[in-house]
Amino acid sequence: MMIKGNIKTDVLMRAVLQNRRESGLSAGRLSHIFAVYLPEDIYHKPLYVTDGAINVAPSPDLKQVIANNAIDFVQSMGIRRPKVVVLSATETVSAAVPSSIEAADVGTRIADRADVLGPVALDIALSGAAAAVKGITSPVAGDADVLICPNIETANGVVKMAARNPRTVIAGLVVGGSYPIVLPSRGDSHQSQLASCGLGRKYLAWMQHNPKPL
Repeated sequence: MMIKGNIKTDVLMRAVLQNRRESGLSAGRLSHIFAVYLPEDIYHKPLYVTDGAINVAPSPDLKQVIANNAIDFVQSMGIRRPKVVVLSATETVSAAVPSSIEAADVGTRIADRADVLGPVALDIALSGAAAAVKGITSPVAGDADVLICPNIETANGVVKMAARNPRTVIAGLVVGGSYPIVLPSRGDSHQSQLASCGLGRKYLAWMQHNPKPL
């Protein structure tokens, strides 16, 4: 396991990627996942949000990889078949909203590993009442474990907004490689930094029992 210290994320990740190229140990495409622990009166369980730090504007193929990385991660947390929402700004597939087309595509690709809903907007993911108003019936609505975001701005914005609540704890990891990378922000609370390290240790233990080909 690697833990980022008081350096910029881009400096660390350049070194990691260079080492992967030189060693040939590129076990998979890297992605980042936030674990967001909101107060229970706001959301009833941990929410995992990806990708808010590594992949800027992922293609559908890369979103599939990001989603599978996230599914692996939440399975390591004990969620055997996670509820995954692929976000867009609309619940209707429309050529005018490219992320809606990609959300439907990615959802189909990962449906064998998770219960999937998408495209939908954020309110449907987090609120069963909002889903009912819009006529959406799904066991995933209002009960999402994972949010697959259309781009880095969306994922980062969702998490930064959640962090505005002082009772929220946020942890972050880079996953998809041969070891997890703990990526706390320099401004994170001590509690968030410890949470990130704890997630890294738990995920590493899972990886050691579920190895992937190099």
